Amino acid sequence: MRIFDVDARNATNTLGADNLRKIDYIAAKKTLVFDFKSIRKDLKEQIIDNLESITFGPDLPNGNKTLLLASDNNFNSLGRQISQIILMELIIKN
Repeated sequence: MRIFDVDARNATNTLGADNLRKIDYIAAKKTLVFDFKSIRKDLKEQIIDNLESITFGPDLPNGNKTLLLASDNNFNSLGRQISQIILMELIIKN
């Protein structure tokens, strides 16, 4: 699981395109912000599982934003899965 910053300001609007291989377009630019592999060992069960939701959380006392991610265990119908909530502090650089 990875989080990217996507900048689509200069990208082509391809909403009406039937096939991207048949048109010239400018792709959105994306930059890797966070790779969950870097914290896997720090998680209780060392699993990053099926993250399904993401939202901004409350601001911290230091003024930084938070990002909240969650997954559920799908009633374990797909094998070993866990319910998980991850809260991250965002340090936004301009």
